[in-house]
Amino acid sequence: MRFRRSNTLAVSFLEDRIAVHNFMTKDHFTCSGECLDFLAGADEWRTPEQLFDSFPDVDRAGLAEQITQLVKFNALV
Repeated sequence: MRFRRSNTLAVSFLEDRIAVHNFMTKDHFTCSGECLDFLAGADEWRTPEQLFDSFPDVDRAGLAEQITQLVKFNALV
């Protein structure tokens, strides 16, 4: 299985938070700057291991949970 960022994301600001909206699926969520950096870097197809390798200092279980949530909101496909 491989993942990449959805090509149909739009980013805006909601008060002091970053809002991400998938204009194709109508999914939306707020995220941190780190999450936005992660999405920005996920522009090419990558295996889960490659995604984990991009963040060697991050807890793998926590990153796996974030990846699961990003897939749920159609931010990663």
